[in-house]
Amino acid sequence: MKHTRYYNDLEEYLKKYHPEMADDDEFISTRSELAQETFIECSREGFNLDECQHEVNEVLYSGLHFSLYQLVEDIIEEMNLSFTDKEKFIMQMFFLVKPIAGRYKLGDNFERTSEYDKLYTEISQEINQYIKDYELQ
Repeated sequence: MKHTRYYNDLEEYLKKYHPEMADDDEFISTRSELAQETFIECSREGFNLDECQHEVNEVLYSGLHFSLYQLVEDIIEEMNLSFTDKEKFIMQMFFLVKPIAGRYKLGDNFERTSEYDKLYTEISQEINQYIKDYELQ
């Protein structure tokens, strides 16, 4: 099945920043169709190409700008650990810290809030504790 550019763009974005959602075909299809409709509507209203693309991106990536997975990956990268399968470890830690993140109101602008530093610290501590508990260092 051939997918639209918006479908492919969103799928790639999810693989990189929200891998737990990357196989959700219904979500990707719905979002990409809405993005396509947004582009058509913007074109009809006389928006230029850049304006149309801006509106499309707002629809396509709404609620997806903050990435817990990316935060976990950044924390692990800063630790300079060497693993044979770093991606697997990052995913494991991602699922480990999801309950911690669940106590926060994560949204597109979360990184700009004071809560971000608290979450960062909690996740770092949890990962460090896991590494110590399982003697991975």
